[in-house]
Amino acid sequence: MLWITTISTVAYGLHRLEPHARSSFSGRPARLHWVDLPAWLADPAQRAVLEDIERGADLLPDDDPHAADLCARVYAGLDRSPWVRKVERVSKQPDGIVHVRADFRKPLAMVVASGIAYLVDETGTRLPGVMKADFIRREDGLALTGAHAPVPPVGAIWQGRDVAAGLKLVQFLNRAAASGRLACRPYLQTVDVAEFRPGGGPLRIKTIYPGSYVYWGLPPGEEFDIESTAERKLAMLATLNPRGGAFPNAERIDVRDPDRILIHGRR
Repeated sequence: MLWITTISTVAYGLHRLEPHARSSFSGRPARLHWVDLPAWLADPAQRAVLEDIERGADLLPDDDPHAADLCARVYAGLDRSPWVRKVERVSKQPDGIVHVRADFRKPLAMVVASGIAYLVDETGTRLPGVMKADFIRREDGLALTGAHAPVPPVGAIWQGRDVAAGLKLVQFLNRAAASGRLACRPYLQTVDVAEFRPGGGPLRIKTIYPGSYVYWGLPPGEEFDIESTAERKLAMLATLNPRGGAFPNAERIDVRDPDRILIHGRR
């Protein structure tokens, strides 16, 4: 009887304290707190992207942190964001802070169509972000041109095996440049998929010279003894401008043969 009385007293006390606890936090605005935010999104340069995601959460400062549907509403808002691949967890605290853990889509490249550049991630999912192709800077990375499928809506995947193959090459070249293994990067302009077809037709890399292309061939990892490996092609490119010399101005620089580089139409 003593234990029953004690437990009942504690339960009654907590019930009476709940309104006081709520009132003590009533003046604090509701706000988001990101758990394990990736480094690229925590970069101040990406503040506009993060603010766009937070607007999608539809969390207002005067929202009641004790509202039963608060977490569900924030989850639904973030789940609709094209920047969010998956919302993993949403939880709320009595002080008005809503903790969110999510998996985000990271920008990879711009896909150019009809003179307009559209931002996509590694899967080809279109992200918010459009600019004129003339405004792309080298710091923005290699763009992709020649896509056959039409421009998808924001949040949808750009259809076509050509786009998927081209983005695979963009990723490979970006990693090579970041590790200092692509000395000719200043001479490379875009990855072109206009001629690419499964079973025939190469991926090409347009250089800064008019009408000049590096004929790359198959996407990295898909050579299957048909042509030189991606690493071998990268090593070949390194021989074309050793010690930072000028990259050759030629109509066609073919690195698909494992034994030699074929250069046609040297200017």
